[in-house]
Amino acid sequence: MSSKNNNARELNITQRVENTAQARQLAQKKLNLANSKEITCNINLAGDLNYSAGMNVKISGFGIFDGNYSIESVTHNISRSGYTTSLNLHMGKTSKQAAKTKTKKPKRKAKPGSINKTIYADSSETYHG
Repeated sequence: MSSKNNNARELNITQRVENTAQARQLAQKKLNLANSKEITCNINLAGDLNYSAGMNVKISGFGIFDGNYSIESVTHNISRSGYTTSLNLHMGKTSKQAAKTKTKKPKRKAKPGSINKTIYADSSETYHG
C-alpha cells in the first residue's frame, strides 16, 4: 500500500548493482549527496497576505543562505503584539531552476518558476517584482 504525499520529493536512481546490499549502499550515497544540496529554512516577517505556498522568493543579505527558494508553507500569526507572516522555504532543484530563468516584471501573472518577491536581510520591506 502506498500513499501519495504532494510535498514529497523523489530521488530516482537508474544505476545497475549486483545485489541488495550494493543497492542500499548506492541509494544512501545518492540520497546523502542530494540532501547536501538542499536547504530549508523558516523566515518570520512583518505580516503580509501576498505570500502563498508555491511562490518563489529571492533571499538577499543572508550570506550563504542567499538564493532563490520555493515557499513550502505560509503561516499568518495575529496576536496582541501584532501581525506576522512565517515562511517555510526550500531551496532545491525547483528553486535552482527558477534561478536560471531570467527574471522579468510580470505583465499580469508570474510564470511558474519565476521570482515573485525579494526578501532583504537589512530591511523590513520586500521588493514585489
